[in-house]
Amino acid sequence: MSTPKTFYSCLDVASIKEVPQPIQHLANGKMAEQMGGHIIFYLTEDIYTRATHEMVIARLKRSSNIDGVVFFRLTQFASGERVQSEVMRRLVAEGYELHFARERVSIRTPEQAEEALRKLYVYGWTEKRGRMRLPA
Repeated sequence: MSTPKTFYSCLDVASIKEVPQPIQHLANGKMAEQMGGHIIFYLTEDIYTRATHEMVIARLKRSSNIDGVVFFRLTQFASGERVQSEVMRRLVAEGYELHFARERVSIRTPEQAEEALRKLYVYGWTEKRGRMRLPA
C-alpha cells in the first residue's frame, strides 16, 4: 500500500465573504482526499501577500515530504491586475502538485500549468475588461 500524499491547504482570503473558511476547509480537504492524500497544515495569505504567495513559499521551504498545496480557487493566482505565472511555474518546477478545490483542477506538469495560466488570463481579461496582464 502506498503512503498517502500530504498537502498544505491555502484558503482564499478574497472569497471569505462568499465562502466562509469552514466551507473552504471542507472543500480543500475533500480535494486532498480525492488526490490520495490529506491536509496536514492550513494557511492563508493575507491581503499583503496574496500576489506573491510568500506565506505558502516560506512554509514549503521549511518543510519536507510535502506533495503539494490545495488552494480553494484558481483565481488565487490572479490577484490585482496580474497573473502570478512565475510563482505557479516555480512551484510546479520544484515538484509540487497544485490542486484547486472549487474548479476541480490539478496541476502536476509544466504543460498543465501553462493551460491553467491561459485560463486565468482569459478570466482576467473578461472579468477585468482586459486590464489583467500575463507576464512572459
